[in-house]
Amino acid sequence: MYNQSQLIPNALILDTNVLVYLFDPDREQDEVFRRLLGLLMDRRVKLVIPEQVKKEWDKHKQERNEQYLKETKKSIQKHKDLASHFDLQKEKDDFLARLDQLEVMAIRQYRYTHGLRARNLNDFIENEYYTDIPTRDSNIDQNVVNMSLEREAPFFTNNNEKGSKKASKNEMADAIIFFTAYEYAKTNEREFENIYFITENDKDFTGNNSAELHDNLKCFAEEAGFIFYNNLKRVLDLIDPEKESVFPEQTDIKEHLHGRNFTSCSNCDDEIHINADCYTITSGRYPEGEYVLICPNCSHKVHTGETYHDRYN
Repeated sequence: MYNQSQLIPNALILDTNVLVYLFDPDREQDEVFRRLLGLLMDRRVKLVIPEQVKKEWDKHKQERNEQYLKETKKSIQKHKDLASHFDLQKEKDDFLARLDQLEVMAIRQYRYTHGLRARNLNDFIENEYYTDIPTRDSNIDQNVVNMSLEREAPFFTNNNEKGSKKASKNEMADAIIFFTAYEYAKTNEREFENIYFITENDKDFTGNNSAELHDNLKCFAEEAGFIFYNNLKRVLDLIDPEKESVFPEQTDIKEHLHGRNFTSCSNCDDEIHINADCYTITSGRYPEGEYVLICPNCSHKVHTGETYHDRYN
């Protein structure tokens, strides 16, 4: 195992899509997620989340959750509409009851696998022990403005061809992210053995070769000493080829989502997971910390009155 007393050797500057893809149900990212957290826990990497990325992450993690739940309910409702075709009321009632169970399990499965992954990742992002969040400054703004005025690719282009459907490009947010990475790497180059700038989008920062930075950006990367990659897994393979640092797998998913692990919220009737939604909160009455259940839907707090000492003494 890596010696945690040493300085952190690697900095990972991440684009927004890298974070979002880690909890996307359509992408098999469980191993990548657990390896990233394992490397963070073992102090082999430090996350660097530019301020612009942090703003986009805060927006996306909430919107993706709401979008998935909305689409799930919409899909189930289409099937519920078919209940009118049953002749017998009992058949109709049984059919609807099954669909209600399916909806509950679909929401549980997302909220406490992919959704929980987003929550866990956010805990690391919000913790300065694991993550730096560099903010914009005048140097960043000046570089962005200069590129914008010159309409330089890959962030800014003009399309003056008559009749062409190809639009002009103005990716101000991507430019801010890149030059935040540039300034951070310049300032902290001696603090790390390697600084990686990672995106999962082949087009935002590249030219004809999606594996390399655009020619207009290479000089900045070389000056600041950071390395560009368009795949997080490849970087993790470089840092930890033997996969020594891997966050443990969660408990068996069937057991994790079993009904015995849930209780109803007294405020909105949604479900609260007695483990995943349990937080330790200190107060005057419980200076050592009380276990409090917080509803993931409405944030209502259910005070258990239990503490660490109650459970283990």
